[in-house]
Amino acid sequence: MDGVARRAGVGKSTVYLRWQDKDSLLTDAVSTHSGDLGDVDTGSLRGDLHALAVNLFRHYRDPAGWAVLRVIVDTAGAPQRLGGFAEAVTDVQAGFLEQIVARAVQRGELSAPDRAPVIGQCVYGSVLAQNLTLRLDGRSLDDAEIDERASALVTLVLEGAGA
Repeated sequence: MDGVARRAGVGKSTVYLRWQDKDSLLTDAVSTHSGDLGDVDTGSLRGDLHALAVNLFRHYRDPAGWAVLRVIVDTAGAPQRLGGFAEAVTDVQAGFLEQIVARAVQRGELSAPDRAPVIGQCVYGSVLAQNLTLRLDGRSLDDAEIDERASALVTLVLEGAGA
């Protein structure tokens, strides 16, 4: 909280007026920063998943995306629950996938709405693993490479989902 107050150029008491503790500050920051990641509606399942994957690749290209990941890993490894942060992050991401899959079912592109969690794990997990590998290799993707990787990933996921 001290660091946040310092960077904002205000006193710590001012920060506490808005956020009661670190958990609420982190939850709000992550919810605000990741709010547009899955807010996509291209009119097709393929297009929505592609846009989601592109957004995720770009998210991890940004230092703030890596900061969120570090907080998530720290939260997952903590011996006790750290408040509502983990649930807020999970709820935001699950909500994006539920919307994408619900629209796909309505359009007749996907017959099994219960596949949303697995589709999400495939997209989120692959993008995360690819970004970790790239970072370890000291590489970053440009927009053309992001588009190419997102297309390949979505094709594989949709073939596996039978869509």
